Amino acid sequence: MTVITVIDRPCGYGKSTELIAELKEHRTNYPDAKILLIVPELGEVKRFLKEIGDWFHEPTPNNEATSKTDALIELLSNGKNVVATHSLYERIKKFQHLLNNYHVIIDEVPTAAKEVRTSFGTGVFKDLLHGRQFINIDPITKLITPTSNWLMVEDDYTIGTDVGIQRFMDSVTLNDVFYVCDSYQVMPLPEAFFTKPASLTIFTFMFEGTQLDYHMKTRGYCYDLVTCPDELIQFKQEMTNNLNIHQQTAGVKCGYSAMTQKEPKSRNVVGKFIRNLSGKLQKDGLALTPDRVLVAGSKDAWYGTEKNPSSKVTNSNRLKRTTRLSKATYTAMVTRGTNKHKHLDILVLLGKLNMNPRLADFLGMNSNKAQNSHATSELIQLIYRTAIRDKKQIFLISADPENLALLREFLAA
Repeated sequence: MTVITVIDRPCGYGKSTELIAELKEHRTNYPDAKILLIVPELGEVKRFLKEIGDWFHEPTPNNEATSKTDALIELLSNGKNVVATHSLYERIKKFQHLLNNYHVIIDEVPTAAKEVRTSFGTGVFKDLLHGRQFINIDPITKLITPTSNWLMVEDDYTIGTDVGIQRFMDSVTLNDVFYVCDSYQVMPLPEAFFTKPASLTIFTFMFEGTQLDYHMKTRGYCYDLVTCPDELIQFKQEMTNNLNIHQQTAGVKCGYSAMTQKEPKSRNVVGKFIRNLSGKLQKDGLALTPDRVLVAGSKDAWYGTEKNPSSKVTNSNRLKRTTRLSKATYTAMVTRGTNKHKHLDILVLLGKLNMNPRLADFLGMNSNKAQNSHATSELIQLIYRTAIRDKKQIFLISADPENLALLREFLAA
């Protein structure tokens, strides 16, 4: 059985630095140990490789391995120590048989479950996939599996709009995809993630109440939680000292639906709020210049059709234009494990962290307490992508008042 440990320590308190030191020590004391290290992004892969040297390897395509996944499988087959990104580890079903002797270390919480997007509507799902019995849905677990009926006709679905059906069925074949409703299916982290490695260690902050915490508890995966209460007290005090919050908000809800719908009313309110505030702050000596500002919000609301041709947000009312912060650095509301924004000392929140209600239902997170815990955790992670990570003063602006309420509640607890 996999031994699972969660190391829960505040942002900026040296988790990664201490991990690097422990890996170096491990090399001396346990040279035959097999370790798979998973980090959030490619920049962190390079950082760890630079620090821990040639004892670890990065999956790189070659003549024999034409993809990163194949390269990872080749390294694991040869018993090598590997450092890779979260995106590669999500394909665990392809190499789970190689993990029995590996100690897996994950820096930052991976995504607990993702929506499996489809290009077809509920009619196709009901009338075709259900009606012709191309899929089977387990009545208890709701796991979707392809049937022999699909295997006999799959070659007929390779052109035109049928390609979308083929892609969905490929996802069902290669991954554990669960049925929620005819228009929404999810792909959670596979069981192998929690059961195949010799040990699994997750380094993060504010783990309790996250999506992964709920997912693990719902499915009976037990873990040991290692925390340091004194560090948390110190962290909150430092955060209070270094976080300057602008108390005025746009006074509208800035969740995903409100910010990405066709009707631009809420977006226009937010855009005008930031635009007017920017002018006022400049008069007071605080200019929202691109070299200082990190903007966070919905990708669709910010970019409109620039990044998503099917977006309901037009270029004329996208936030990138209406806020007049088009040259600022953009990031998603859920942003973890990166240090590339820590030179920025002004954070502008144009969104509110809310969960898709169907995903919340799947994870057992329907209560306000559960969703607020998730939102608070991600909000703190986002704030600590900025200069506050280096214990520097930052200025926070939030269009949505609920963000500020969650922050106050966290700091006061």
